[in-house]
Amino acid sequence: MKKLLCVLMMATLLIGCVSPALSENLDDPDGEWGEYMDPNEAEGSVSVMDEHYGEGYAAPAEEAGQEDAAEEAGQDESAETEPAEEEAAPVAEESALQPAASAGAPEVKWTYGVSLTSLKSPWLLLVNKDNKLGEDYEPQVPMKMNKLKRTSSTTWYLEEEAGKALALMFEAASTVTSYDYVYTHSDGTQEIKTVEYEKGMTLYLESAYRSYGTQATSYYNRLERNNGVDDGYVAMPGASEHQTGLCADILDYTYRDKAMNEGFANTPEAQWMLENAASFGFVLRYPKDKEDITGIKYEPWHYRYVGKEVAQYMTLNNLCLEEFTVEYQQAMEDFAQRGGNEEEQLAYELIRLNAPPESNILEECDETGDPDVSLIF
Repeated sequence: MKKLLCVLMMATLLIGCVSPALSENLDDPDGEWGEYMDPNEAEGSVSVMDEHYGEGYAAPAEEAGQEDAAEEAGQDESAETEPAEEEAAPVAEESALQPAASAGAPEVKWTYGVSLTSLKSPWLLLVNKDNKLGEDYEPQVPMKMNKLKRTSSTTWYLEEEAGKALALMFEAASTVTSYDYVYTHSDGTQEIKTVEYEKGMTLYLESAYRSYGTQATSYYNRLERNNGVDDGYVAMPGASEHQTGLCADILDYTYRDKAMNEGFANTPEAQWMLENAASFGFVLRYPKDKEDITGIKYEPWHYRYVGKEVAQYMTLNNLCLEEFTVEYQQAMEDFAQRGGNEEEQLAYELIRLNAPPESNILEECDETGDPDVSLIF
């Protein structure tokens, strides 16, 4: 019995000595037990539990939920502390990059091949025997054309816009030193000829603005020479385009002192004008294949100013002014029937005119492999 009591006392003494030391080590995180206090604490990039179980280890659901909540709270807190202006800034910058022309586009689109702005210009005035001008009509801003080469000493005038364009065309012709043209022989055969100009091609102004009274004199003189027959070469007073100040009769050196006839079309000057006039806003007013529509004989020397956009459209589509007038007026009627608003369209075209060119990235790439960019003006 005494031995049993001794054993129990010895055991009690041993437990009392070991317990404080064990307790001290467990409470001390810097001790040799400290690294095992948190099984998920990372060592480098791999936690102790991952090292034991592999990287597929997942924290218990309760702990994972707490961690996710903490992360979300951190994100919300950072989002609240960010200035609102910084979030809106990228949007503002992006909208600033949008072309101005895209703003305010009309709901009903204008689909005709010529802008409404060009169709509203005063250069499209149609004058013929069915659309006559009054006796008092004259160009709004007449421009004296004395600086151009002329077939006579007569002082000619054109409406200012047309006059400036004609001067540019004459100047462009003067830079031509060599030109290939088609010469048609009397038997109908043709050959290509080349003409050389030492000082450049020279155009001559034969006629421009004529008043109602002057046209009346020309018309009746023509009738007298033809036994009272109107041969279609001189328009009756009020029906002549020359009264508008928007047209000019243009010849070359060989025709400057002789009667005008269809033979002028065989000259390089006539063919150069036919090829290039639209670039300056002019069209051949009375083509050979439109005599039944214009009511005027073929005049390869008579050019009418309509503006560049219209001139290029008419030339591309082989339209005389009568045909073009019917076509664009129909387009305007259709636009109105579809609910189009002319004022909105004109304002939109003005914005596009002043806006920078739009750019589009094409699928094609250049030699370096970079995508090509198309600029739309």
